[in-house]
Parts: sequence; structure tokens; C-alpha cells
Amino acid sequence: MSDKKRILTPKARLLWAADLFTAKPNDSGKLMFSCTLVFDKEAQATPEFRALLEAYKEVRDETFKKTKNADPADYRNPFQKADKKAAKYSGYEEGAIYLNVKTKFKPQVIGRRKEDLTEEECYSGCYVRATLEKPYYYENKGNKGFSFGLGNVQKIADGERLGGGASADDEFDAVDSGGSSGDDLDDLLA
Repeated sequence: MSDKKRILTPKARLLWAADLFTAKPNDSGKLMFSCTLVFDKEAQATPEFRALLEAYKEVRDETFKKTKNADPADYRNPFQKADKKAAKYSGYEEGAIYLNVKTKFKPQVIGRRKEDLTEEECYSGCYVRATLEKPYYYENKGNKGFSFGLGNVQKIADGERLGGGASADDEFDAVDSGGSSGDDLDDLLA
């Protein structure tokens, strides 16, 4: 494994973006920042994605060497197939792989020119790349597996905004500055 502590991901669709800006309690009650990164088939063919896989395999193999009679089926793999979620949830697609990543430290979220972004600017559905901490093994409340820690996030392209309902722009027409006198309401209530 290289000496670098963080690995840069390829382009990914960002889901659960609000959790990058506001920490939520995990199963143990600890506040964590998190997001989901969805990698399409094109991203899966990149050297960056290959580096993520290799880092995971190295940590997994080291862990299994120390654990007698380890069955890989008993351990959670950080790389999840999106096929089942694609039928139910927006943002996932057939053939995609996703990672759920988290950190206890607030990640910096920047744009293409390295400017700090707000939650409005970096939203679920946009495209990002992220730095991930090298994978680690965990055992927690009977669950065993491997995960990547989240570093920072850089938005690299806009995408279809997901979640949060329709845009107010789509739901309302412009109105003139005149208001109702209330006569219509009086007629309805009479």
C-alpha cells in the first residue's frame, strides 16, 4: 500500500449531500458527517477506482491473515452493488457501485476552483470527487466489515438535483404586487 494516507476517487454521483454539512448520530450516538458516492461503469474503469479496490483488498487480506477461519461472507464489503437500490431510489443506477463514507470531522466541500461551497451549491445529484482515508476494519454491535473514512469533497459538475421535492420556480408563477382584498375568502366562508 502506498504511503499516502488518502486516496482520490474518480467522478461520483453524490447522494445524501446534506449530511456533509450537518452531522447526524450514528448507531452509537456519535455525531458523524457522511455521504454516499455512486460510481457508474465509466468511473469503475478508472485507475482511481482500481486504487480504491486495491487498498481495500490489501486491508482485507491482512485482516484475514490475523483471523483464523475467517469467512469473507461474514464481513461487510464497503463496495455495494446499486442494482437493488436503483429500482427504489433516485441517484442509483443499474451496474453502479456505491460507497457509504463518513467521518467525525467536518469535511471541507469545495468547487472546481477550490472555493468553499454551501449546502445549496453542493447538493444530492451533483458530481464530485472525494478523498477517502485508507480502508479500515471494524467490529461494532455484532457487525464486522471494512469501510473507508471520508476526507474532503470537491464538486466537479452539476447534475439533476435529487430529493427535497420540486423547485419553487417550477411550482409558482410570478404574481403582481397587488394583493387580494379578502372578499374572495369572505364569499367562500359565507
